[in-house]
Amino acid sequence: MRFSYCKQITSSTGFPNRILTGLGIHKEILSSEEYSQLPLPYRELCTEGEQFLALQDDDEVYVYSSPGRITYAGSHAESWKGKTLAAAVNPDIRAIVRPRTDRQVVIYSRGYEHPFHIHIDEYDPVDQERGTSSALIRGAAAVLARDGIQTGGFDAYLNASLLPGSGLNASASFTVLCLGLLTDAGKNFPNESEGPYTPLELSSKVKEIEEHFFSETGDLASGAVIYSGGLHYIDHSPELSLQRINQNQGLFHKRQYIVDSLSAEAGSETAYAHLHDELEKIIALKGESILDAKVFAGYSQEDIVLLHFFYSENFRIQQLVHCLRNGNHSRLYHLFQEYLHEYRHILNLINRKSSNYNDQLELLHSILSIFRIEEDVEIVHGPFGPGLDSKAFFLLPPAHGGEFEHLIRRFFQRIDIQPVYPREKGLVRLL
Repeated sequence: MRFSYCKQITSSTGFPNRILTGLGIHKEILSSEEYSQLPLPYRELCTEGEQFLALQDDDEVYVYSSPGRITYAGSHAESWKGKTLAAAVNPDIRAIVRPRTDRQVVIYSRGYEHPFHIHIDEYDPVDQERGTSSALIRGAAAVLARDGIQTGGFDAYLNASLLPGSGLNASASFTVLCLGLLTDAGKNFPNESEGPYTPLELSSKVKEIEEHFFSETGDLASGAVIYSGGLHYIDHSPELSLQRINQNQGLFHKRQYIVDSLSAEAGSETAYAHLHDELEKIIALKGESILDAKVFAGYSQEDIVLLHFFYSENFRIQQLVHCLRNGNHSRLYHLFQEYLHEYRHILNLINRKSSNYNDQLELLHSILSIFRIEEDVEIVHGPFGPGLDSKAFFLLPPAHGGEFEHLIRRFFQRIDIQPVYPREKGLVRLL
């Protein structure tokens, strides 16, 4: 696509309704909601990209988007060998890309003074790069080269609504984007091609890159959800499996919010750190039977509550998936309400030393009750497992979203609220 045409379509009312996905490009169609949300951020991408990349009208350019990932229920860490409901969401990383004829990758990004610049034939991890975008780019190039996949160089400018530390897996999203860009550049950005990986294979590559080059613990499923888009049922036991659930059932008709208390304490992670080992002991002793109170001799009451919660979570998620597949929305929302009640109790236990946070939680729950209109307003929570960071996820109908945001901002000084929409498409290239 010539840059002159890119400027033309991004300044119009919307994008064409044909998109191509990276890493095995196949045609898909944007929904009307996705179509209506595109223009403004991509106009900004085009304008800023022109400045940073010194784009000319006859330059060949391509536009990509890689979404975030949210956990509705369960733990996304495979070490728990549990079950998860997760989905791609609309906060994304957007890129305008120009091919290069050499083996260099140069990425400019909004908010960063200097570009990330690497030679994609230099594969070894660089200690000074760990924790940076350069490490993820280098890791993606190294993994593709090892697997015998041809790659190519490019210049890119990125802007994003998916930010580091947002709890929406920004590093995995960026890694999926890098894998897509490098692969497409190696094929001269074709309109159609066969992808080198299945979603689960790609996801394992993302985990490897994050852990070996970036020095961050990754999980096996996030890359697949980000790449594929949609709502997924993930089962880590005995081996990882991932099944896509019909997005037209239940959750994808609601607006979602992330409410972050910004008050997570180090004690939250400490409280969770020992749970996996303890839970494994209990499962080894009792198998799949219901936990007997006698098993908990010597444990504190708080630990008993936490262990019961995690032991019963897999069964609860299976119930949620059953409701989604059968369109039983009434039962689905009832289960989410039960989830909320128990999760709030867990949060209170883990943050028991933070009375201010507990007060905030109680007030937040009271505010939410104002909007609880039959089944239209329900509350969903995640993520769970090691590293709980006191984020809460809420589904509300769009008609009430503005008032909800106003109340949250009015009553809470330390709370950040961000509207989030589940996204049916994963990594996409827009033409």
